[in-house]
Amino acid sequence: MKAVLEHLASPAHGHDLLELLKEVSGIVGVPEELRGACRILNRHYIPTRYPNAFSSGTPIDMFDEKDADEALKLAEEVLKFAGKVTGFT
Repeated sequence: MKAVLEHLASPAHGHDLLELLKEVSGIVGVPEELRGACRILNRHYIPTRYPNAFSSGTPIDMFDEKDADEALKLAEEVLKFAGKVTGFT
């Protein structure tokens, strides 16, 4: 989403995909399903990166292959949208 905003001459900061998508939606149309994808991907941002993100256990205990497959599918949707908006498909 940052690349999309940069392409649209509206650079942004931060990592919250929903906030970035909100800025994008003020400039171009955004499919509703993309909001859902960003909502789910946001949930993976911190806990998957830090071993102490959970009160007990580690990320490997909390996420499985199904979670990874879903996140990859959703990330591909976001990238497809970004490619469409920027012309880099």
